[in-house]
Amino acid sequence: MSPKLRLSDLAHAIENRGGRMQSMKLMSDEDGNRHLAATVNVPSGSSVEAMLDEISEITGVRNVDLN
Repeated sequence: MSPKLRLSDLAHAIENRGGRMQSMKLMSDEDGNRHLAATVNVPSGSSVEAMLDEISEITGVRNVDLN
């Protein structure tokens, strides 16, 4: 994640696809890179892939990983 990430853009992308953010955690690695881990509830019938694609297009998002 870069400093250009706006959390409102992230929230909009998630909510636009029917999801709800349950939690977020900001972490830094040993090189000082910042990572945002989010737990998102996605209703059945919603496309997780479409949500991930939309999130990956947000300014400041460098990588999207589904765990």
